[in-house]
Amino acid sequence: MHFLLSTLTIVYVLTTPRPEEEENESVAAMRERQKWENADYMCKGHILNGLADGLFDTYQNEATAK
Repeated sequence: MHFLLSTLTIVYVLTTPRPEEEENESVAAMRERQKWENADYMCKGHILNGLADGLFDTYQNEATAK
């Protein structure tokens, strides 16, 4: 799984904390946060796809891939 996420260049989501949303954030900060959220969504989907059915039912409601 780690190799697949590395190939997709989204493995950083597993070790990098989610960027906090600020009131007056710059465009660059907003793009960085949106990039992290998109990568987290893809990472979570690939992880859930690789799980057995019993584990999928347990982890499908988690908020992030971490």
